[in-house]
Amino acid sequence: MRIAFEGYHACKNDMSGVGRYAYNIMKSVLQTDHENTFELNQFNFLKRENYPENISELLKHGNIRLKECNYMHYGILARHQWLHDIFPYNIYFNSFADIYHFFGFIIPQKMKGKTITTIHDMSYKLYPETLSKANYTILRKRLVRSCNDADIIVAVSENGKKEITEHINISSEKIHVVYNAVDHAVFFPRQHDEAKKLLSAKYNIDGKYLLCLGTLEPRKNITSLIKAYKIFIDKNKEVKLVIAGQKGWKYDEIYRMVNELKLTDSVIFTGYVKDEDIPALYSAAEVFVFPSLYEGFGIPPLEAMACGTPVITSNTSSLPEVVGDAGILTDPHSIENLAHEMDRLVNDDSLKKYLSDKGIIQASKFSWQDSARKVLEIYEMLSS
Repeated sequence: MRIAFEGYHACKNDMSGVGRYAYNIMKSVLQTDHENTFELNQFNFLKRENYPENISELLKHGNIRLKECNYMHYGILARHQWLHDIFPYNIYFNSFADIYHFFGFIIPQKMKGKTITTIHDMSYKLYPETLSKANYTILRKRLVRSCNDADIIVAVSENGKKEITEHINISSEKIHVVYNAVDHAVFFPRQHDEAKKLLSAKYNIDGKYLLCLGTLEPRKNITSLIKAYKIFIDKNKEVKLVIAGQKGWKYDEIYRMVNELKLTDSVIFTGYVKDEDIPALYSAAEVFVFPSLYEGFGIPPLEAMACGTPVITSNTSSLPEVVGDAGILTDPHSIENLAHEMDRLVNDDSLKKYLSDKGIIQASKFSWQDSARKVLEIYEMLSS
């Protein structure tokens, strides 16, 4: 059986959550399956793309090869889906695989072969104001059609599966849950002094800090975190707030609020953090705070728990499913409660130790190997 992976999201140098999911699923599937053959389909207009090093690691497996389209730009096809009526996706790669797995919501029209789409969340229905206009328009126009066309839909949580059935009117039998996970060879507790030394040298982070990591966008609710931190810092002046992640959209309000609340000396923006530095960033933090309004899964709290960092996160969407009873769940709309929980956890060493230990156990329940086995079961189901 030949299986084709959509490469767009995983082949970016600054991978988002979707890209990390795609890369880790592909990597684990290739490590597990030695019977089927695979291809990685990627638009590389005029060979201008510089792939991240991890793509080379994928292609070292003997059962996969890269198939590029060098004469069409992905962005053109994304904006003008009618082109697929003239030239089906298969033509761009001279691809005739049995199964095509798309990791980013949308399946091209008129596909030849069985198709799978991974749907990461229903934010375009539930929180449309938190999406960029371009992303919202694409999902509003094309997601229902993609779900109807797909042979199988993959959701990344049970909560996500429930939301898809409710908002797109798709039978639950068509939807299979494949959790996100954490690479336990990468995310584990790091030696505190070494982590602190690295962070001081590379990111100018010294002393105690709270950490929030994620794309700077409205859905992450970072403005509420900053307001809560303003309350928190009145009693905890030595603890800084580190906000790590690349700029997404509508992020100006975040910087404006830091200035307005006179927190510029206490809040550190790192920008995009290299993958190899993220475990140290988690491990050295006093607490990881993730007050997101909505998540299809929520990888950062899971990674933080795997690194032994106590977690405060929202009691909404899929986050209770991920964190279980190993973290503190709070109303993301209650600034006062968030500030209270931050203060309580930072100043209670026994609670920090308790949640650190429980978090490591909870994170161990999610592995990419288990997720890959479930994906391979779906492939086998489609081939029968």
